[in-house]
Amino acid sequence: MRKYNDCERLRAFLSKATHVDSGCWEWLGGKSLEGYGLFYKGKVHMEAHRYSYETFIGPIPKGVLVLHKCDNLGCVNPDHLYLGTQSDNINQSSHRGRLYMGSRRVLTEQRDIDAMKRLYNNKVSPTDIIDAFGVSLSTFYRLIKQS
Repeated sequence: MRKYNDCERLRAFLSKATHVDSGCWEWLGGKSLEGYGLFYKGKVHMEAHRYSYETFIGPIPKGVLVLHKCDNLGCVNPDHLYLGTQSDNINQSSHRGRLYMGSRRVLTEQRDIDAMKRLYNNKVSPTDIIDAFGVSLSTFYRLIKQS
């Protein structure tokens, strides 16, 4: 039985990836809770978009993030990826309306806010919700009241 190297495995996943009108290559393998593709390079777990960047573009310097031009966390198209800092990532998220500042955590996904609202509507205590999401009580109520 032939053993595939990491690059061949990545290409196999990419050949099955969805090529939508946006040009995104949607990762069809496992994903993190945040929506990033997951890839195992040997025995090391890494995000699929980072491996795609390394494979098609080049090395990623230590401490540098791989950001998405397309705002699709499941996209692994190297044309949609670029290097940036955490500050760049926060500015991009804020500019695109995905950043919600809490006193203890930054919520970057609308689904976090939707999940908090569902829990609250299902009579889960605000204290349990803020503990689970790591936000302050005032941030929680501000997010719950926004439409």
